Amino acid sequence: MSEIVTLSEAFVFDLLKEKLSAAHVFHNFNHTQEVRECCERIGKEEALPDESIENLVLAAIFHDTGYTNAYDEHEKESVKIARAFLSSQQFPTARIEQICALISSTQPDVVPANKLEEIIHDADLAHIGKESFFEKAELLRLEWETFLGDYYNPVEWEALQLNFLTKTNFLTAYGLKTFGAQRDANILEQQKKLKKVESKIIKQKEKAKKPGRGIETMYRATYRNHINLSSIA
Repeated sequence: MSEIVTLSEAFVFDLLKEKLSAAHVFHNFNHTQEVRECCERIGKEEALPDESIENLVLAAIFHDTGYTNAYDEHEKESVKIARAFLSSQQFPTARIEQICALISSTQPDVVPANKLEEIIHDADLAHIGKESFFEKAELLRLEWETFLGDYYNPVEWEALQLNFLTKTNFLTAYGLKTFGAQRDANILEQQKKLKKVESKIIKQKEKAKKPGRGIETMYRATYRNHINLSSIA
């Protein structure tokens, strides 16, 4: 591990420890480490030059630091933090800009423009190809409720997760080979989860439409009284 990587990791660890809310149960230092390690693995698998791997690793280390200042569009804040720290270490300006571009590419809906951006894309989304996806998704849900005020009913949430899984794929050979099969399995499991909650809602609605036993008894008694009165008449 190079000196700049060691210094950057120490800086980011302290920054997140001091300024990141404990309510960031998904986007925290653990996630940062997972992305950082995955970037390095894919970079080596792709036989990239050491400098390119280091750029990827540094981008991963800084990519979520912006959450200390903002939730929406945190990538812009992450770029500012990365640029300021790396500049203070007299890191080459050209490489700083490359690292900042990698951080910016992690924004939602951004299409990766080159191999390095594809790698950090796959590393940042590796959780969709792991068995822990559903647990991670619930942590993300808690974050959204806390910081964005976004609440979803069971059907909305399961449908959102299924849409996310089906529309997100891995772009590198390593990502497809390592995480692709589990992503497909997660899609099938998510389909079952959606059908289950939909079925539950349908049953609840059908039950609500049926009169209760007390009402049915009242209807029968009223009907018998009506027949008796008719007979007397």
